[in-house]
Amino acid sequence: MDLTCYNSYYEVNLSVLEENFKKISRFIAPAQVIPVLKADAYGMGALEIARVLTERCGCRTLACSQTYEGLVLREGGITDAEILIMGPVLHDTLPHAVRWDMQIPLFTSERVRSLSREAARQGKTVKAQIKIETGLNRIGAWPGKQLQEVIDALHQCPNIQVVGAFTHFAQAETPEDAFTKEQFAVFKEGVAQLEEAGFHLSYIHCCNTGASEWYREALDFSTHIRAGSLVLGYSDIADGSNPMGLQEMLSWRTTASFIRHVEPGETVSYDRLFKAEKPTDIAVVSVGFADGILDGTIPPEKERESLQVISSETRRLSRLVRRMLELSRLQSSERVAAQEQFDAAEVLLRVLVSLEAKITEKELDVQTELPDGPVMVWGDPDAVTQVCYNLLDNAVKFAVPQGRLSLRITTKGGKAYIAIGNEGETIPPQQLSHIFDRFHKADSSRSTHKDGVGLGLYIVKTLLNTYKEDITVTSQDGFTEFTFTLSEV
Repeated sequence: MDLTCYNSYYEVNLSVLEENFKKISRFIAPAQVIPVLKADAYGMGALEIARVLTERCGCRTLACSQTYEGLVLREGGITDAEILIMGPVLHDTLPHAVRWDMQIPLFTSERVRSLSREAARQGKTVKAQIKIETGLNRIGAWPGKQLQEVIDALHQCPNIQVVGAFTHFAQAETPEDAFTKEQFAVFKEGVAQLEEAGFHLSYIHCCNTGASEWYREALDFSTHIRAGSLVLGYSDIADGSNPMGLQEMLSWRTTASFIRHVEPGETVSYDRLFKAEKPTDIAVVSVGFADGILDGTIPPEKERESLQVISSETRRLSRLVRRMLELSRLQSSERVAAQEQFDAAEVLLRVLVSLEAKITEKELDVQTELPDGPVMVWGDPDAVTQVCYNLLDNAVKFAVPQGRLSLRITTKGGKAYIAIGNEGETIPPQQLSHIFDRFHKADSSRSTHKDGVGLGLYIVKTLLNTYKEDITVTSQDGFTEFTFTLSEV
């Protein structure tokens, strides 16, 4: 259909995809790129992108999250490239993965035997990669006993060819992250164990988008890196840098159908998601349901102004989409991990170290009040790390230069109370009850900060609520402090 029939559409620039692939390849050399085309390449069209990568970029290996995503590529004509399924291949989907010659992740002896039986039934030899657990705690075999059980099973299954090993970093978007380095050390142990068992690994990869941009030691150890959002032009580094100079290949094309002026205190859209804090001109664009569109025309003198608003907000929309995808994962039932014991103080200090560069840049005075020994709590350490990072990153971002940054942990009544605070603008009392709402930005410093989309604190509260924990906030006399609970062991 002709594009003039649409009010809005997304444009995917495949020439930018080619340039991004070249830039990534140069940056990570001599390692090679494995593009990860999950979720239909984040909605940009996995099959079309796979064709460009294989036919015009010379890419020989692709990765998907689930079996059906690999089937879409195979049935669409991507038959020469290797396809690695990174997620668990379920019993019902295993025959399809074997039939279409996909590389299958193995991490238990039971899965090894199941794959061998299916390969024998189809009269085939199948390729597999070993998923090594290093701390993400989703799927994988820990080096040592668990991995040895997998190795012993593989030695009894000659119709399985082990071609690689991989792991997944938990928080590699932060340069020099200590936990990422711990995971890398564990991964090397697992690779060594496999090689000592006689496996020749053509694929060794641990770096995802974030780690590929800064972790040179891991790059040098690896044969490949995995690029999901990276190859599409989206850097994942927490500080917003873009060391490879990548370009976003997705652009939003629309027309402002109306310019509406709102006064301070007036709200906009369903559920009153936006509240004006100063006189504001709002561009109405046709990206929602028909009954939400206001009809109108753009006055000629407003055209350039409207386009400038749309241009800047398009970049913000891209960030918003990524945060919404993250939020969707957090709210899904699959996100709730089994609780375990861990040291809350260690997690908090690890996050503090990861933000050292930002803290030093603002010359903040870090003050800590922590118990002498470990603070053992129940929960998901990955989720609590995310909570601490969001809160501490906010505290650093909105602290005044040379101001105070406070970290406290106290215990009472079977609960640990973790408090993170900063000197900065006082948040007005009437805003505090809304501070955990989606898209809410409280004080003026937060409102004018262009990198935020108002989801960070909502994600924090969502994570804590998942584990029946609580969070509160106080703000007075230029000091704001967030306090959340964890259950003591």
